[in-house]
Amino acid sequence: MMSYLLVYQYGFSQKDAGLYAARLGWYNDIALIPSEFLLGTLNDIIGRKKLIVCGVFLTGVFTICESLASKFFPWLVILYIGFGVSCLPIIINPLQADYLSPKTMGASGAINQLFSTLGQTISTSGAVKM
Repeated sequence: MMSYLLVYQYGFSQKDAGLYAARLGWYNDIALIPSEFLLGTLNDIIGRKKLIVCGVFLTGVFTICESLASKFFPWLVILYIGFGVSCLPIIINPLQADYLSPKTMGASGAINQLFSTLGQTISTSGAVKM
């Protein structure tokens, strides 16, 4: 979605859009590192369930805002970082499989990453072919 917005909303060339999308990813990663420490502490204070619900809600809000407010260029960077940070509570908490079956203890993180990588590979391949 980000590459599409950069090319069709802002008029970037495809080469420049790829470079800027990579820069946005770098900014996002810089914001995620301290956020993980903060969210780990909030998990202990507030509880996982509330943070996961808030994260899912904020991820939806940021997704909608990215597509609606994308005409304002500085907001695109802020919304992209906000989207990444709002996904953190969902990603850093273990899946339900860890609580349901002793056979899957600890495996949910690996399963999550496997399917996440598979989904990103398929979506990226589809976007490149478009």
